[in-house]
Amino acid sequence: MRLPISSEEGSFVYMVMPLKIQGFQVNSSLFYTFLILIGIGFILFKIIEHKYKQIFLLKEKEIREQTIKELKIDHQLIASRAVIMGEEKERGRISRDLHDGLGGRLSGVKFLLSTLKNNLTEAESKEKLEQAMIQLNSSIAELRMIAHNIMPESLVNFGLKDALNDLCSNLKDNKKTVVSFVFYGEPYRFDNSIETSFFRIAQEAVNNALKYAGASKIVIQLIQDETWVNLTIQDDGKGFDIEEYQNKKAGGLKNIQARAESFDGRFHIDSRPGIGTEIIVEFIYNTEVV
Repeated sequence: MRLPISSEEGSFVYMVMPLKIQGFQVNSSLFYTFLILIGIGFILFKIIEHKYKQIFLLKEKEIREQTIKELKIDHQLIASRAVIMGEEKERGRISRDLHDGLGGRLSGVKFLLSTLKNNLTEAESKEKLEQAMIQLNSSIAELRMIAHNIMPESLVNFGLKDALNDLCSNLKDNKKTVVSFVFYGEPYRFDNSIETSFFRIAQEAVNNALKYAGASKIVIQLIQDETWVNLTIQDDGKGFDIEEYQNKKAGGLKNIQARAESFDGRFHIDSRPGIGTEIIVEFIYNTEVV
């Protein structure tokens, strides 16, 4: 609808109307620019937030890994202390064996030889010498047994497979218990201290089965390849309650666990009353084939 206005007024009106439309366009542009800036700001905020979350998660992961590493070191230190305590007990046992067993036998030999200084008949001297020789041979056999228990020659020269085989062979005269050895894989050699630890584990597990479990059958199984070794000791003895074992702070089986964990090995034990016990120790290593 047009108003009857003068040409001057009309020109004024027609001049003002474009200015109003232009002002509306300017306001719309500012509004859209503002929205775009808000959108860009929101995107930047999300990017920064994501980056901070990544940094936070990374730091959290590093802290968690460091904590796990420290706990693992502490656990290994505890295991190492337990192994040292076990070795101290072993040294005490060896000392008693040398003093009470071998020492007593050698003292007997010395006494028999000293009597030869007396005025004895030829027959008496011969008898004393024979007795001395018998005790001396027994002393040598006992010395070899003690040396074998300390460090089997087969373990040093040929490795874990031969040492475990000899361990079972030395127990073949035990009529109450059949001890057998099974091997799979290739006889790779690895670190001497770890080989010794595996042998000690098998030795203690067998001794526990013979002494406490009343087992009629014990099986030692060794599996090896280039990077992995698995030792399993099974017996058909009386078994025990696993929860009771876990609550104990010391004992032969705890020494086995501590020895396995001291070289970062994996230890597993399963036992059931009236059925028997199974001990598994695994270790991943770098080796050279023999």
